Amino acid sequence: MGILYAGYRAGWDGLLDSIAGIGLPVALLFILFQLRMLGAGDIKLFAVIGGMIGHQVLDVMLYSFLAGGILSAIQMVVHRSLVSRMKWFWNYIQTCLKARQIIPYECGFYQGNKENTIHFSIAVGIGYGCWLVERWVIK
Repeated sequence: MGILYAGYRAGWDGLLDSIAGIGLPVALLFILFQLRMLGAGDIKLFAVIGGMIGHQVLDVMLYSFLAGGILSAIQMVVHRSLVSRMKWFWNYIQTCLKARQIIPYECGFYQGNKENTIHFSIAVGIGYGCWLVERWVIK
């Protein structure tokens, strides 16, 4: 629908921008999916947003990752897991360096420990909301 609307609204330029908005999140975030740091649904959500707003999805992605960082920090404070998460991440980096390859980042979710994960779709929603405020209210 985004592609059709963009083509109707802005012709070929809008059509190409919409396609870029779909492709950019897929291309840029695929490695995070492969590492199991981000789910496929989150990438699809960015692609849907990109289909509607075009290349400006990059701004939404920036806001979303900032919101995700804040939500993660809050969760680590609430669960008092900041030190253990930093140790886990450092061990992950060391393991990758020793193996000389990138290994999927198992953050605990796949072992049933959901206190160390956030639902990134919430951060995407916040990021999109921030983009809307910037685009329509501030400007």
